[in-house]
Amino acid sequence: MAKRIIRNNLPTDQLILEAALRVLEDEGHGGFSIPKVAAKAGVFQGNVTYYYPNRDALISALAELINNKYREQFQQMAVGIKTNKPDWAETYIAWLVDDAISPKTARVFPELWSMSNAYPEIAKVMDGIYEEGIRSLIIALGHDPKAPNSSELWRVLRSVAVAIEGTTAIYGRSKPSNKKFLEVKSSIVSTFAPQFKAAHKVALKK
Repeated sequence: MAKRIIRNNLPTDQLILEAALRVLEDEGHGGFSIPKVAAKAGVFQGNVTYYYPNRDALISALAELINNKYREQFQQMAVGIKTNKPDWAETYIAWLVDDAISPKTARVFPELWSMSNAYPEIAKVMDGIYEEGIRSLIIALGHDPKAPNSSELWRVLRSVAVAIEGTTAIYGRSKPSNKKFLEVKSSIVSTFAPQFKAAHKVALKK
């Protein structure tokens, strides 16, 4: 069995995935290749294919890595929500909108959407990013995601997810100070924050 080389405190397989993420960010789906990932990771191509035998296997593992990163990010943000503050919903939705045009999201997500047309497993992962993010948020708010009273929360937050995807697609190359983006951000927050708060109150009813 190949030795799990450690660089920067990462096992080789994880080092390769982090390098693959950087290649996807820099080169896009069209420029994504095992040689480029190996060069970015500072390993031989054989090291890459030992863990990920082909490009498809590497892409699938990369999609799972991205899913886990976003799930962790959503969970951390959700846990920090303080519903006793009057602007808790506005703050959370504004954070989602800002993240939608962050360099990381704006570079990677369009590539993943494109790849999901050719890779059903990636389409599944992309669906999971949103669904798991919503589930984590509902749990962090103290609700049971499966309870009937949570159905309105699911509806509102799925609608927010759709708005967020559109924000990435249209304003992903914009700066946070872009006037048109700020207008859209204000509209998304003012539209969905009241619905979010109302759905939260409905879910509180037993």
